[in-house]
Amino acid sequence: MDSPIDGRLSSLRARMKEKDLDAFIVYATDQYLNEYIPQEENMRVYLSGFTGSTGNMLVTETEAYLFVDGRYYTQADLEVSKSLIHVIKMPYGTSGIQALRDQIKKLVESSDTASFTIGFNGRKVSYQDIHLLIQDSLDLGFQMDDTGDDLIGYPISPMEKENNGSLMTIPLSITGKSSSEKMQSIREWLIDHECDFVLISQLDDLAYLCNMRSYEIPYNSTFKGLAFLSRSEGHIFLNVNPIPEWIKEHFHGVFQVHSEEDFTEIIPKILVYKTDVPIKVGFDRDRTPYYTVNQLSQWVNEPGDLVQLESPLSKMKRIKTPEELKYMAHSFSQA
Repeated sequence: MDSPIDGRLSSLRARMKEKDLDAFIVYATDQYLNEYIPQEENMRVYLSGFTGSTGNMLVTETEAYLFVDGRYYTQADLEVSKSLIHVIKMPYGTSGIQALRDQIKKLVESSDTASFTIGFNGRKVSYQDIHLLIQDSLDLGFQMDDTGDDLIGYPISPMEKENNGSLMTIPLSITGKSSSEKMQSIREWLIDHECDFVLISQLDDLAYLCNMRSYEIPYNSTFKGLAFLSRSEGHIFLNVNPIPEWIKEHFHGVFQVHSEEDFTEIIPKILVYKTDVPIKVGFDRDRTPYYTVNQLSQWVNEPGDLVQLESPLSKMKRIKTPEELKYMAHSFSQA
């Protein structure tokens, strides 16, 4: 009798055939590039049975490959059916993207297909990772196709529309800096880097900026959303609809707060007002989904209007305020 994993891989391969794909990359992340996500939302878990927090797959017409690092060698051996999936145990120092690139190169070089095409869900992978694969595609002669989804349906928890109840604010006595002060630092960063806007898509950056926390994501104290900031205003997009009044009141005068569903409607309108002057939009290529960057590229005048920069909040988070240091010391003393 066929196993559930065998049936799921067969379903994926059928969809690949419909899309004229020779291979498909299955990512273990979500649309926020989180490593830790609920298993019922993890496509990689669904297709392999492997429950480790990280490790992507590459599926072809006849083979499937799972890439794991040293933390998961034994776990993968125990959980994965070796008759269905090849476990690629990445040596120490080899990144997931490098192991994937190496395997793709082997497949393309051994293929007799005239136009080898690899599909991927651009919502679940960073711009930088796909940029590297596109570079390889130019050298090796294969194609990359962003399908925008995972091709097949699978059990998934419904979107949490009521998760705003778990959102909580962090007092100034702990953070040492208000969201307004952090926003002022970002304005100065934008001026220094000659940017007009910056996209913030990493959830820990968003939580730091907002001085808020939540426990809706496993092993994480962040919350789902993103931010689009300029020298004059800030827009926060939360995975909540409608936005509770207390959140709007909390950020009054600092941020305009929207439902994340409205991102694709609001951002083009903001950028269209700037079409008569050169603009620059900054984003972190290692921490922003490829799909999101592709959306932005359609809303600006020229590809050069998108500037690849490290998130300004990365450095800001590293420099602790006296209040943060005091609270950290208190927390360690209670551990």
